[in-house]
Amino acid sequence: MDGFAMLRVVFYIKQPCLVIVSEDSPRTVIQEIVDGHMELLFKGQKPLVLQPGGYDILQLNTDEYALVLQPGICEMLRFEFEESVMKTVSKTATVKQWLDKLKSGKSAYYSHRPIDEKLQSLQSEMQYCRAYTEEEQEWFNDKLDEVFEMVTEQGVLK
Repeated sequence: MDGFAMLRVVFYIKQPCLVIVSEDSPRTVIQEIVDGHMELLFKGQKPLVLQPGGYDILQLNTDEYALVLQPGICEMLRFEFEESVMKTVSKTATVKQWLDKLKSGKSAYYSHRPIDEKLQSLQSEMQYCRAYTEEEQEWFNDKLDEVFEMVTEQGVLK
C-alpha cells in the first residue's frame, strides 16, 4: 500500500485458525466488521473481539499481532492510512497523538464507535469506485480524506 486505501476483505474459514500478521509500514486503520467476528491479539494487551455493530480504530505498526478466526465467514471493510498521509491530511491534535504513538513501534487498539449516517454514506459512495483515471483517483482521495477527518474530529484516542 502506498498512502491510503479502502479494502473489503472476506475470510472463508473451514476450521479455527491463528494468523500471525506484521505490516510492512505503520498505519492507522478504521475497520468495520460487516459479518462474523475475529479476535485480535496485540502483545501485552487483552484480547479484543471485533464484531459487527460499529467500527474500530486501530494503530497497526510493524510489530507482530495475531488474528484468531473461527469457522464461518468473516467480512470486513477497512480504511488504511499510512503515516505519510496522516501528516498531510489533517493537523488536528488527535492526528499528532496518533503520529506520536506510531513512533512507539507498537500496535494499539483505540476505540469502538457506532457507525453514523455520514460514514455509511461515504462507504456506499466509495465501495464500487474504480480509480483508474487521474480524476477518479482524485475523487477517491478526497473521499478518503473526508473519512479520516471525520474520525479524527471525533477525538477517538483513549
